[in-house]
Amino acid sequence: MAKLSACVFIMLVLLTTLNEKGEFCCTRYQKIPVPVDRLKKYTELKNTGNCHLRAIIFLTVKGKLVCANPNEEWVIEAMKTLKNRKRKYVIKKEQGRTGNIFEK
Repeated sequence: MAKLSACVFIMLVLLTTLNEKGEFCCTRYQKIPVPVDRLKKYTELKNTGNCHLRAIIFLTVKGKLVCANPNEEWVIEAMKTLKNRKRKYVIKKEQGRTGNIFEK
């Protein structure tokens, strides 16, 4: 039941933060630093189109999306650590998928 509630919550958040083009936009930054061992990967969200807040979007090991300020020291260090990890995530082009970094 808790997993279902979490999934519904995440879907509601995503639906409220999608702009009219279907892009994910951050509306605010995470205020409390997230320990890097709880982060899985990240992508950069530039302030282009209808997204007016530049952010780093982290995916946590529990599947949550976290919007972070790219100028904060903890964010910069977390990105360096994640970049240096040996895990590689490959986008499955053979299945016709596009460049979604949140796919294994």
